[in-house]
Amino acid sequence: MEKLHYGDYINIDNPPDVPYLKSCSFLDYFKFLLDDNFLEMEQHLLSSFPNLGLKSIPTLTDDQMIEGMLVVSERDYQKKLKGKNYYKCNIACFIKTFREVFTQGLYNAVNQEVTPALTVYNYSHILKHMLFDVDCLIDIYNQVFCNSKPKSMRKGQIHYFELHQVLRQ
Repeated sequence: MEKLHYGDYINIDNPPDVPYLKSCSFLDYFKFLLDDNFLEMEQHLLSSFPNLGLKSIPTLTDDQMIEGMLVVSERDYQKKLKGKNYYKCNIACFIKTFREVFTQGLYNAVNQEVTPALTVYNYSHILKHMLFDVDCLIDIYNQVFCNSKPKSMRKGQIHYFELHQVLRQ
């Protein structure tokens, strides 16, 4: 198998017998992230938000992240979208949550023959959708700050919805 990269999450669980589709397993991708210590993912995030001037992932308290990313109304949402702090808080929250969920211990637990397939599927689904959500955040940022057209937005997608689902669990 060829070397994996950050964007290969889109190929998780594609059917391996379809010649025009790339495919990788959830466990292979999860192992890639751990072996890389999430560095390629972090570099992707930092380079995707050039106007924020980030040299590293922001270190914020939980209260700062919650205050900076949650909105109370549509007007508040539109206001926060135009501010850099909203994106910094979302990036910090995403990385913190991702690192807390996708640990070496979890990898060891789901990489056992006795682990139910449904458990592996659920974590695969969480990983994929968290990464979709962060890509939606990047797309929103590009629309607001770079005047680009939407690329990955699904109709009605709220980019931090999956993150909330993970935090509830």
